[in-house]
This record gives sequence, structure tokens and C-alpha cells, in this order.
Amino acid sequence: MKRLIQRIGLEMILALFSAPLICATDIPVFPTGPVFQLNNLVWGQSGPIGFNNNFFFTPLNQNESVCVFVYNNNTTSAHGFSMSIAVTGNPSSTKPSDGTWQNVASTGGSQIIAPPSPGSGGGIGTSVSGASQISIGFTNSSTQAGSPETANITISQTQGTCPSGANLSGGNTSSVIATVPIAGFSESLGQAYMASSGVITNPASAANIIHVTTAAETSRTLYFYKTSVVCSATCSIALAVTTTTGTTCTAVSIPAMRLTATVTSVATANQLCGTIPGSIQFFNITLSAGVPYDFDDTGFIIPPNGTGASGLEVIVTTGFTGTISSVMRWYEK
Repeated sequence: MKRLIQRIGLEMILALFSAPLICATDIPVFPTGPVFQLNNLVWGQSGPIGFNNNFFFTPLNQNESVCVFVYNNNTTSAHGFSMSIAVTGNPSSTKPSDGTWQNVASTGGSQIIAPPSPGSGGGIGTSVSGASQISIGFTNSSTQAGSPETANITISQTQGTCPSGANLSGGNTSSVIATVPIAGFSESLGQAYMASSGVITNPASAANIIHVTTAAETSRTLYFYKTSVVCSATCSIALAVTTTTGTTCTAVSIPAMRLTATVTSVATANQLCGTIPGSIQFFNITLSAGVPYDFDDTGFIIPPNGTGASGLEVIVTTGFTGTISSVMRWYEK
């Protein structure tokens, strides 16, 4: 009888640790190092042996990058999951899940796909500065067919930058990405913005499709990120730096890219000016019908206390029959 009771007690303990838990657990990691691993974590579970947890630790340096790779040990099935990196300035906080920690990188609404073993690791990375603690959060993984149903996580802390790359599994792209500044500002400060031209039909030659600048005496600097353009027919366009302000323009709204942000942009966006702004066309391109194109605006900056003349705009260099739309994105600080 005594052995039976001991056996039942042992089985109950094992069941407690092996059963899936609903809520992610906040788990401290110590000690760490430049590279450390969390091995054989069970897909679809939280708790001490599970994958769906927040693993938090003290960074090695006050100015570093954190790069996270996830390797699937299952030799049969791929695994999808979501990831985030959060930070806090409170060195004594033990609850990344309580809402007081701030996300600095995440996979957003999409999932990373870890291919069956052996396969390349997928994950995210970001620069971290001035944080007292860092949390790596994993969610949305589930159990799949095959075995072993575990994953290995590698976390690298470096004073350099995280690598960029992609691996493909079943048509799904899994990337190790360094979070671009616009995502960080949208997440943390709500100061990333966009301006959309909407759909413009049969634009004339020299029509300005979207133009973003700042008024005089603004308090923040604009850091441009990307401009996207698509035409329904073959079109010739240019991205230009403006040197004067236009007149009789149509104003364009500027929503924040963080959808719940309350900080208003200091920029001005307009289009289809009666007198278009003077400009220097520095990039001309002909687009095929229905094929979108992204201009990399990184490096273009409008400092505060300007005149409103300096900005970026998209111009149609040759009028055409069809439609065009453009979106310009930037962040402010």
C-alpha cells in the first residue's frame, strides 16, 4: 500500500510538470554569457520545461545587441511561433508579463516558421541600450506530429549588430531580423507615421503624388524610412527632394503607425499642388503595371526649425492613363 501511494504521488508530480500550461511563465535565466542556450524546451507548453515562456536576464553590457535563434528538434514537422524582446529599467522586476516591460522588437502578427531538424534557426534580434533587464518572449507554438517535440534556443549578446537572413520552409519565410528604428519608435514612443496618396486616376505630367515636409519652428526631426509606389499601367516616376513649398495643394492626413498612439506628427503631407514644389529629382524609374516599388529613404533627414521647403515627394514625370498610389513612412524624435 505504501509503495502504491508513493507511485501515485510520483505520477501526479510528473503530470503536473508535463501537462500544457495555459499562461506563459516568467522564468529568470542565470548565469548567462555572450552565447547561452536553453535546450529541449517542449513545443506548445509553458512552465519549467515549456517553450511558451518569457525568459528574462540581466544584459552583459549597457549597450549591446541581442540575437535570438530557435532550432526545431522535430525531424518531421515544422513549427510556427511568435517572438518578442522586451526591456525594463527596473533591475528588481520579475514579471515581464505584467505590462510594465516595453517591447523593442517582435514578429508582429506573423509567425516565424522553424523547419524540421536539421534546419536553419529562425528568430529576431535588436539593439538594446540602457536596459536593466531583457526578456525573450515566445508564444503561439503548438504540438505537431513527429518527435522529438522540443526546441533549442540560442541567445547571443554582442556589441555588434545581429545578422540578417532568411530560410524557407514549405513556402514560408523565416527570418532573423534586426528591428528597424521605425518599428522601435512606433512601438515605444508612438512617433512613427505614414502618409498615403490614396488612388489617383490619370495623373498629369509633373503631378506630385505625395509630399512630406515640416512647417517652420517644429520641435522634432524627421527620419525618412521608405516610400512605396504602384501604378496600374506602365508609369515613369521620380523621388525628389523639394527646395520650395507648393501652393493650392490638397492636404493628406498623417496617421501614426502605432495604432493606439496619441502623439501628433509635426510633419505636413500634401499632394496635387496647383504649383508644385521646386525639387531636385534624384531617382527616376519606370514601373511595370501592377508591380509595386519601394524607395529606400534611409538617410534623408529634415531637422527642426526649418522653413517648410525641404521634404521628399513622388512626382509623375510623364502623364499616363491609369491609377497610381503611394505611401511614405518616417519616424520623428
